[in-house]
Amino acid sequence: MVRTREPFRVEDSLHGLAFSLRTPFKTWPMIDGWHTYNMQDPTQPVQRDGTRDIMAAVAQIIGHGTDTGGFPNGIYALFWPHFMLKDSRIPALIQMIAEIARSCSESTKRVVLIVPPSFNVPPELQESVSLLDFDLPNREEMAESYARIYQSLDGPEHRPVRWTVSSLLSSA
Repeated sequence: MVRTREPFRVEDSLHGLAFSLRTPFKTWPMIDGWHTYNMQDPTQPVQRDGTRDIMAAVAQIIGHGTDTGGFPNGIYALFWPHFMLKDSRIPALIQMIAEIARSCSESTKRVVLIVPPSFNVPPELQESVSLLDFDLPNREEMAESYARIYQSLDGPEHRPVRWTVSSLLSSA
């Protein structure tokens, strides 16, 4: 479970990790189901499956109720499951996440639940899931990002402000 203010930066980091490992990568935003990324050709569009129900999405990971065994080993990230997890609203979901945590410990399948910083892990899952706080970038990381953006601008006419990394850091 990753607590963060920047869920899309977490997604980008996980996507980069999956690409470097050449392993499958999917994300689940609740609005249009699992997003499957083409790891051989990242220029291809993301495939969406339309699974909007979190119970169905989580069941697909481990193949609950099927003979398939679920998704292959890879990295699978679910956005904002805290809406369904807080106050243990859906006990079956908590049980399925505990089952996923157990099955992932025996494979290279990894499931990441992306939640806001204020989210507290339900007591039933505290011994089953690992928790990572994904902090905001520090000053040096911000300077690197600004430098990449600045360098990506086409030509000096699009670079109206002159600055150095040290001047940027001193103003942060």
